[in-house]
Amino acid sequence: VARYFLPLLRRMPATQVVVVCHGVKRLRATEVRLLQRFPAERLHLLAVSKTLSEDVARQVRLPVLGVRNALDPIAFRAGLLPRDDARKVFGLDDSSSLVLGAIGRLVPEKGFACLLRAVAPLLQANVSRQLVILGEGPQRQALEALVASYGLQRQVHLPGHVAQAVSCYRAIDLVCIPSEQEGLGLVLQEAVIAGVAVLASDLAVFREQLAMDAGFVVGHTAEAWQAAIEQVLAGSMAQLAGDQIAALAPEVAWNSFQAVCRQLLQRA
Repeated sequence: VARYFLPLLRRMPATQVVVVCHGVKRLRATEVRLLQRFPAERLHLLAVSKTLSEDVARQVRLPVLGVRNALDPIAFRAGLLPRDDARKVFGLDDSSSLVLGAIGRLVPEKGFACLLRAVAPLLQANVSRQLVILGEGPQRQALEALVASYGLQRQVHLPGHVAQAVSCYRAIDLVCIPSEQEGLGLVLQEAVIAGVAVLASDLAVFREQLAMDAGFVVGHTAEAWQAAIEQVLAGSMAQLAGDQIAALAPEVAWNSFQAVCRQLLQRA
């Protein structure tokens, strides 16, 4: 968006501009020059996490404010479906089965192939366990072939894009986020606020959001993920979920996010 509008806005001297960065994609040289040449007194750069702000600042050599995006926990929880209703949305009729879940575009950087390789032995050892990967993307055929190679078509579900997905977190017992890179990873916040235990790949942006020693971050290998999931399943997922919501402190984060946004808009 900034690439298209900044040249126009540069010719409007009374206009202040806020550019929000929300991904980790490497900026092109032309994009860096575009930001550097815009009048500095009229430009406010914002990133959705401190981790991302530091990365963008290194590239553009300009100040970038890191403001962790936050959700209104009261409003978010109000929209959540009960466990059984949420499972019906996914086509899961057995309310007693253990459901692992992952959410995101079906692209390599989301790490879903790694997750499948990790959970395959766990699913094969217990037919009541299931994995749901919500999302759509170009990696669908490769993931479906991987599922078939393990003979797990009855236990692994790829329902594609589900409009109600954000309201269905309580259908899942353990949310897995095996991403290789993230600007923020909103799924982590949503799952924690919903009261669902989370395992996430070892990325600085996840440690930033859950500054805790609860063993929730995992290395980028199938072996590491299998071991981590086994450890969580052998312990108390309720305890992990409780520790994580205390670490995230969503009410505090939401109030802080609102305050920073108000200040930023007043300056702009």
